[in-house]
Parts: sequence; structure tokens; C-alpha cells
Amino acid sequence: MAQHTLLFVDDEENILKALTRLFHRTDHEVLTARSGREALEILADRPVSLILSDQRMPGMTGTELLARAREIRPEAVRIILTGYADVAAAMEAINDGRVYRFLPKPWDDQALLDVVAEALAELDLKREHAALQEQVRRQNEELRELNATLERRVRERTNELQMALKMSEELNESLRKQNLATIKAFASLLDLRNQTLGAHCRRVAGLVPKVCARLGVRDKETVQDAIVAALLHDIGKIGLPDAVLLKEPAHLGSAEREEVRKHPVIGEGQIQVIDGLAGVARAVRHHHENVDGSGFPDGLAGDEIPVAARVIRVVDAYDRLTRGGVRKGAEERLVLEAMDRQVGRHFDGAVFNALLDVLEERRDAYDSTRERKVSLDELREGMVLSRDLRTQSGILLVPKDEPIRSSYLEKIRNFRELYPTDPYAYVYRTPPGGA
Repeated sequence: MAQHTLLFVDDEENILKALTRLFHRTDHEVLTARSGREALEILADRPVSLILSDQRMPGMTGTELLARAREIRPEAVRIILTGYADVAAAMEAINDGRVYRFLPKPWDDQALLDVVAEALAELDLKREHAALQEQVRRQNEELRELNATLERRVRERTNELQMALKMSEELNESLRKQNLATIKAFASLLDLRNQTLGAHCRRVAGLVPKVCARLGVRDKETVQDAIVAALLHDIGKIGLPDAVLLKEPAHLGSAEREEVRKHPVIGEGQIQVIDGLAGVARAVRHHHENVDGSGFPDGLAGDEIPVAARVIRVVDAYDRLTRGGVRKGAEERLVLEAMDRQVGRHFDGAVFNALLDVLEERRDAYDSTRERKVSLDELREGMVLSRDLRTQSGILLVPKDEPIRSSYLEKIRNFRELYPTDPYAYVYRTPPGGA
């Protein structure tokens, strides 16, 4: 990756110092500004590749700064740091195209490094793509100028052009795949709104590809759409008030229930702003349809419902009724028996049977009684948590069944300095695939 110039903007000196230290290990040049006005002065004089700005600053907010920065340096990638109270402003900025990505405060160091590296790699790719397109344009002009008698030279130039066009197509495909990474960041809005809601969507997304595999769904694009739709299937709920969002469905009043029933359509609208995700948006819209036509919002039935939506319908219900896997043993069996009685009415029978197969495989791989308690200082890469690891305030640090990686260990160390955290974790005695 080529060296880039990065501009960090924050009214707090300690934040700027922390960011400068973090990116000192990279080869990039780092500039800092304490206000939006100072940042605009720097941008007027210096080309930069990426601007990372705090949202709440006196005089000029982060989104206002980045909107003006786009006029001065339109090519620069724009990222904003924001807290829960500024989610609406962040979403509006993303939808308007003023901001490439938002990150929550406090940030995870490795996650921030990864996001910046990904953004700069995409910027390099776009620049290379533009240069390639310019090369193609020049070659087309040269071809028009060639004399018909120079047949050999025409063939040589044509071959070069074909190779350039092929490279252009490959670069476009690479850009499409990178756009999927932005969806995962978009899904982090759910965590910012409610940790429980975000964890639920991730668990559903974790089961969806396994259920698709048991169903025999082999098309990679279909499976990818299903995973992304699972990650975002409840994105339409972020606007619900806490009084509705945190209430059990059985306790909702009629007006509240109608508000909740709007979330598939709202979620579809939010996803449609991202190019190339029509299939994802459609799955999100229909993930509450029932196979007998009694669901919402459109009353689709049977094969009218996209396969991704039918899979999410079953897995979503299982995760909610088992409370994210907390209900095990006899309680889980009661949940599955109740769901079985709804096969042919609410649930697709083939999808439900595929889920049963996946759960059976998981029970063989994970025995929840075979766990041991270790101190957080004893955690090592490769260990697999048998329970969610959270701070005492409920912030999810590492989800259960997730292998420990170095980035997780760093995240745990950082959060322990900021938030009270139980000093112990629970890990499986025998990790997946172990003896």
C-alpha cells in the first residue's frame, strides 16, 4: 500500500495523541487539528487521503466539517467517530454520501486500524481503476488513429485493450466484494442502539450459512445475501423507543405492535441506499412472512417468500425463543416442539429440519457441561468461550462459541482499563474438533 497522509480532528488533545501513537506503527504521515476551522485550513494547503473526525466539537460538528471537506478534497475518505447520541446524524451523513464509515467511541484499536487500512486500500484501488480507465481511453484514441495498413500493430493494441478491460472488470468485482465489509459496519448500529439486539443478529447470521448448507443451497451469492440479510434483519428497529424495543412481544399493546411490524419495511428502505443489495433488502422485508400467507408485511406464501427470508424466519424465531441459546436441555426441546407445531403454518418444513440437523451437529461439537473457569489473564489464542464475555455494565466483549484471537485479547485489556469487568471467563475444555 502506498504511503498516505491522514488527518485526525478532535478538540481533545489526549484523543489526538492516542490516535497519533496508534498510527505511528504505520508508514503514513499523520496530521492533527483541534477544530473544524483548523482542519479546513490544512485541507486547503495539503492533499490528504483520509479524514477521521470526532462528531461533537465546538463551533463545527464532525458531519459539518466532512461536508465542507468533501468540497475541498472530494477524493479523501471521510470517517467519523461518534457516540450513541449521534447515531441519527451518522446515519444521515452515510446516506447523503458525506461519510464513508462511522466508528463508535470508545474505539477498538485493531478494528480502527483495520477500517483505515481497508478504506485506504479501496482508495488505492479506485485510483488504479481511474488510471486504468484513462489508459483504456488513450488506447482507444490510438486505435482510431492507426492506419488500416498497420494490421499487425492494430492486433497488438487490441490485445492490450482486451487485457485492460479484463483488469477493469476484475477491479469492479473486487470493489463489489469490499462493499460487503461496509455492511458489517452498518450492522454495528444495532450494537450501538442495543447490545442484545446486535448480538441476536450476529447469532442468527452465524447459523444461517450452516442451515443453507444443509438445505443444499450452493449459490455463493444467495448464501452471501442471506448472511448479510441476517446481520441486518432488525436494522429497522433502531428507531423504536426503549419502552417498545425492550418489551416482550406478548406484552406489547396494539399500537406498539403496529410500530414493531413496520421494521421489515423500514429496514428494507435503509438497505436500498447501498448499491447491489437488492436481494438483501428483499430478504429483510420478508423475514416475517409465514408460509401459509398469514405473515407481514405482504402476506406472501410458500415459494413466493425468498429462500433467505424463509431461513431467517426460522433461525430468528429459534434464537428469540431460546433467548440466544440460554435455554438448553429440556427448555430447548420444548421450544423446538412448539416450533414443530408451526411447521406448514409459520415455518418452512425443510428449513426447520435443516436447523434441527445443524443443532444436532453443534451439540456433538459443543458440550456445554464441559467447561472450565479461567482468569482473564489466562485466556490464550485458540480457546473457545462457552459463555458470552461482557463487562459488568453489559457491553459484549467476545461472544460465546467464538475462538479467542489476538485482537480479542487486546480488546479485553483495553476495556478492563475503562469498565469494571468480572475477572473470570468460561471456556470449553474441548474446543471444536478437539478430542
